[in-house]
Amino acid sequence: MLSVANQWALASSAILTRYFLEDPRLLGGLVPSEASATEARELLADNWELASTQAVRETLAALVAGRYEPDSDLGPVWQLASAVFVAGKAFLAGLLDEAEALATGMIAARTLQAMVDSWDQLATAYRRSAASIAMASPTAPSATWRARCCSSTPDRGGCRGTRSSTDLARTASA
Repeated sequence: MLSVANQWALASSAILTRYFLEDPRLLGGLVPSEASATEARELLADNWELASTQAVRETLAALVAGRYEPDSDLGPVWQLASAVFVAGKAFLAGLLDEAEALATGMIAARTLQAMVDSWDQLATAYRRSAASIAMASPTAPSATWRARCCSSTPDRGGCRGTRSSTDLARTASA
């Protein structure tokens, strides 16, 4: 069972976790299993080009420091919430242990807490980043924003299709 503080930290990535139709109360959005590990490895490889512990750590450091794609419209709120999400997926994929994933998530969440005054403000800032990306390219298959959301796990409902950055902006609005 995760501590209240860790549950709070995971909530900072709830928009992105819900976008993938997963549970924001779980580290990585899914119960650890071989199927969720496979799904996490595929998502990290396909959407983030991450396949090693070193690459995950470098990307997480860039996200937490606000240096991930610095010339894009990906604001600091998007980057920090994404750091929590990526750390959880890296845990499921076996690229980070639970303690490291939670510690990274906590650092990102505490930084986010210092930037926004409420969950509403976090959602607004996140939605702004998602909307600007959708405006720039609503249908282009961007590695980060057009997610392959298929699952071979029967309890997850099978293939959920692809979702675009416009879908992500709608999830942030919900």
